[in-house]
Amino acid sequence: MREIFVRNKTAVFIIALVAGMYALGLVTVQASAWAEEPSGQAPDEPIKADLAALADEGRWLELMAAATDAVRKNASDPVPIVYQLQAMRMLGESDSALKKADEAVARFPDNARIIMERAWIHSFKGSWSRALSDARIAAGIDPNLYDALNVQGIAYREMRDWNNAIDLYTNALALKPNDTSALLNRGRAYVEKGMWQKARTDLDKSIGLNGESAEAFYHRGRAYAGSGKLGNAAKDFTASLMLKPHAVAPYIARAEVLAQGGKWEDAAKDAYTAIALGSHDIRPFYTACQASVVLGDFDALAGYAESGAMIAPGNAEFQRFAGKAYREKGELTKALAAYDKAVEAAPGDAGVLLDRALTYVLLRRYDQAADDCTASLSAKTSATAYAIRAFARLKAGSLDRAFEDSTNALTLEPKTATALLVRANINMTRGKFAEALSESRQALKLDPVQAWGYITYGSALSAAGRNEEAMKILNQAVALAPNDGEAHLARGRCLAALGRHAKARQDIENAVALDAGLTQEARAELDKLK
Repeated sequence: MREIFVRNKTAVFIIALVAGMYALGLVTVQASAWAEEPSGQAPDEPIKADLAALADEGRWLELMAAATDAVRKNASDPVPIVYQLQAMRMLGESDSALKKADEAVARFPDNARIIMERAWIHSFKGSWSRALSDARIAAGIDPNLYDALNVQGIAYREMRDWNNAIDLYTNALALKPNDTSALLNRGRAYVEKGMWQKARTDLDKSIGLNGESAEAFYHRGRAYAGSGKLGNAAKDFTASLMLKPHAVAPYIARAEVLAQGGKWEDAAKDAYTAIALGSHDIRPFYTACQASVVLGDFDALAGYAESGAMIAPGNAEFQRFAGKAYREKGELTKALAAYDKAVEAAPGDAGVLLDRALTYVLLRRYDQAADDCTASLSAKTSATAYAIRAFARLKAGSLDRAFEDSTNALTLEPKTATALLVRANINMTRGKFAEALSESRQALKLDPVQAWGYITYGSALSAAGRNEEAMKILNQAVALAPNDGEAHLARGRCLAALGRHAKARQDIENAVALDAGLTQEARAELDKLK
């Protein structure tokens, strides 16, 4: 728990200020009655009632003046000392209050209320074990002292000891069944334990008694989200934000439930708002990255991934997101650097290794791509890893090993389009055109938007002498991927087979312009046209 008020004013300044106000008559607390009271006697009950009223109304400066004067008149009565300590902590003077509380506890070791004030001071300072210890002592002296149960519950909550927190708040509610704070805190503890229905029961009652608690709506929203009731969760998070518009947590939570519901644009807006409000929680950055991938906004993805990586440098997921952003933007060197960091952060993660393998493939570093696939397979057997390694080995010229990998991929998952296309290309090389046509047709049905599928099927048709059909397919390949050099090269070959040499030369030259890695193959084709 954080101190609510500014801590840096000194106790001397506060007391001097109060004394000045008191002297000027700006603060009046029945001084004449106290002046008539004999020295050494306890304040009259009406004076104690005045102190209690000032505390109930939160008039801390006036309470400080009244309690200080009462202590001066009768230092043997612990009651005004309790109120003096309360005023000091509520005015932000925790250090001075703690020193005075230690002195008071030494003088009144069996006074539960003084010990409880020290417990509150410890809680204000975030010293939860000390707060818990004092609250237990106070409860031992007075088992019906509600504050003792409350502070213990708060301490257990902050220490994330949810079982003990629930027990303490249950005891507190036995004393005050309609205490909204205890209901809220026990409800929150149930949320943390995943006990959704019990959480909602407590939070429903808390909200019924006090419909102005943003925190109660927030935690009930979490309970709804945990039980899969995303619409109700979003409504509660919205209600929480209506009561406290600049709270960060409800934006983060609402972004997550919107993402789960597939409302990616709204999820992105909430995640952005949480980040703009200064969140250093990784969750809004993660949700923003997910939304950016789905929405295809790779510039935004790069920004969110970089920011997330700054908050959590050892988090491999943000480096993966950054790698994907750069890869989609064509910045392969930066993508590889990001994936290198991801692998360093999670060296045995099969998915991270496959991401880097794909980047190596795009860089035509096929041996390294195959090595990453092998490492991925050591961590987790998957058809995807076999398929990517098959492609890398195909491009490296290891046809037998590529064929074996494609077989393994299809054994694990018969509908792996990449594995089918690897086999089709190998069968074309071996003159098995019927098999190549069948496999590439099947791959296209499985993945009708993959340009390599059209390139392979069109090339197989052309190799089988069906060049007019091939042209239609290869035109689709170029339309689908106008910046793919292999699509232009394949169409150039088909045009050459049809005797359209001028157009063939243009396509082959375009292939080299788009992809310098095709220069050697393109030159061989151009030589044939001479």
